[in-house]
Amino acid sequence: MIPEWNDYLLAQAFLVAQRSPDKQTKCGCVIANKKHQIMGQGYNGFPRGVNDSVLPNKRPDKYPWMIHAEVNAILNCIHKPEDCVAYITTNPCFNCTLLMWQAGIKDIVFATNLQHKPSMLHDDKYADLMEEFIQLSNVNIKEHDVNLNFLAFKVDDWRLGDI
Repeated sequence: MIPEWNDYLLAQAFLVAQRSPDKQTKCGCVIANKKHQIMGQGYNGFPRGVNDSVLPNKRPDKYPWMIHAEVNAILNCIHKPEDCVAYITTNPCFNCTLLMWQAGIKDIVFATNLQHKPSMLHDDKYADLMEEFIQLSNVNIKEHDVNLNFLAFKVDDWRLGDI
């Protein structure tokens, strides 16, 4: 089974998220160009070079220290992400949406069926800000029910080329 591009790139974002030191919310972001080539990736984590083990990794103490996956993905891009697409494991916060737009990302795809709880999607203030920004900017934000079933394979089958 060959996955469609949104599922494939969101699966990459979920894989990247596994590197997060956050004990409660593992978020990942993959930025790809229109040819589906990965330009950058990131996960929510602490500042580079700081010993993760000495920082708080649970709510609410982690908040001042945690850098969002989208920010790290932009900073890790090999080129400016002009006209790229961001694939995110959860809905982006308002500030990350602004940052991605400012960096040149005009399309955002995020997984809706594997949301962390609680989701900002149910916050009226967040919804109002996002709706206003969408109207002002024409950013394209797509909710996607990600299908990761293509990842279910046996290692032995893969080694033998039977998948």
